Amino acid sequence: SKAAGSLAVVEAARKRGVNTIVARLFGVYGAGERPWRLLPSLHGSLTAGRPVPLSEGSQVRDFLYVADAVAGLAALARALSNGLANPGIVNLCSGIEVTVRKFAETVADALGAPRDLLHFGAIPMRPREIVYLVGDVGRLNSLTPWRPACTLEHGIAMATAGLSAKMRSAG
Repeated sequence: SKAAGSLAVVEAARKRGVNTIVARLFGVYGAGERPWRLLPSLHGSLTAGRPVPLSEGSQVRDFLYVADAVAGLAALARALSNGLANPGIVNLCSGIEVTVRKFAETVADALGAPRDLLHFGAIPMRPREIVYLVGDVGRLNSLTPWRPACTLEHGIAMATAGLSAKMRSAG
């Protein structure tokens, strides 16, 4: 449905002679995520000292810190307003392969939590789990000079600090 929606937007814009960009965002994470997503669930359990049941963590993803996603969207908007020809669909992502295991371990490290609370393999992989999902940044790099500013470690440090601050203010 996402692909069909993207194609419909591009086609409608073409018919009306309007330049448009459909940005496909990959793995955006930050302090404002829903509680059931990976980062907040890791944060909630690890800060409470509870074990976290996880899959084996071998899935490869393309994670992008929310501030980088915003900056990337702004860069695409600037490119579009500067008369970008044939904009269409673009992946807004880092293009960097990171396993779910590495992500979880980086969260534990950022929180100063013991990695042995991460119980890899405690739950099975989901049926039809996508094993590899990393975006191709070629088109993005050809359209804008934007590149992600945050490393995984820095982004997770910022996100966990934000989540911890939210927890303190709520409790």
